[in-house]
Amino acid sequence: MKIGIIAHFRFPLREPYAGGLEMITHHLVKELEKEGHDITVFAREGSDCQNLRSLESYAGFSPEQLQIEGDLQERLAEVAYARIFREIDNLKFDLVHNHSLHHLPIILGNELQTPFITSLHTPAFPEIKLALHCVRANLNQQFTAVSENLSNYYSAYIPKPKVVYNGIDIGKWQFSPVNSGKYCIWYGRFCKEKAPHLAIEAAILAQLPIVLAGPGEGNEYFEEMIRPHLEKYPEIVHFIGHVDQQELNILLNDARAFLFTSVWEEPYGLAIAESLAAGTPVISWDKGAAPEILTEECGILLPEADVSSMAKALHACTEISRVACRERALNFCGNSQMVRAFTSLYERSIQPKKELC
Repeated sequence: MKIGIIAHFRFPLREPYAGGLEMITHHLVKELEKEGHDITVFAREGSDCQNLRSLESYAGFSPEQLQIEGDLQERLAEVAYARIFREIDNLKFDLVHNHSLHHLPIILGNELQTPFITSLHTPAFPEIKLALHCVRANLNQQFTAVSENLSNYYSAYIPKPKVVYNGIDIGKWQFSPVNSGKYCIWYGRFCKEKAPHLAIEAAILAQLPIVLAGPGEGNEYFEEMIRPHLEKYPEIVHFIGHVDQQELNILLNDARAFLFTSVWEEPYGLAIAESLAAGTPVISWDKGAAPEILTEECGILLPEADVSSMAKALHACTEISRVACRERALNFCGNSQMVRAFTSLYERSIQPKKELC
């Protein structure tokens, strides 16, 4: 198939990834290329793709000139996407797949003759809601969501999107069937939505050391909610900063459990999948997409913000098999499952077009 992939405007598709959206989009592109599909990617300069059309060239600015923030960058994104859609039908794609998280491709993609799919990775911000309102009366595209929870959320705006779960490269995560279990781990971005302070409180109650990893040291949340624990409980609370994937893998391999403490409706939760791939049980609040990923064999689900129960779970989780965690990752969280689901959707989407030819 000849497929166009539209990426987010802010960051290139390459390692180290700026975020989960870039990772998922890039994984999909690389797997489709491996399968022999003809993939054209509309993404930032420097993206690791065989056939790249840079968003900078469509915006009319160099990568250096685009190192700006705020409203001006948003206006340039609109210019780039508008120019892309001016030529997409002429590029004769079998299908175009939109991962931009931008309102304009949703609106313009609805006008294409080429089959068009938009993947929804996050809850809708105001511009996305506006775009969905503009197209829902005469839908000419398909939507996917990264979890059942997110799909249900979007059903208030459009017909319920098809669920295609995110996938990670399981092969990049080394598995350890046994470990010391002498500490638990929390990793991610330090912010109030991720709520690592709740993980710290649970670890203190359980009297189990906790390792904290990720970006955000020095921000207001970190200084108010994390720093005091580091100073008061230095024997329990350990902050090691931002780590790369290999370092994180080693930490997970020897951790008793990963504490997933987000207090917002996580659309998916890539950290859960990564932890399971390393064989590490996950203790999470029963919300967002966590109940869709975790089973009793690989994790423990708790009422939101119930720190006391999380502390108890840190002792109970020693009964969870690390082999079962790895198996869950292999069977549910891998790239292969995601790519199979998308290629199946692609084939169904272009079939009516082929029948008319």
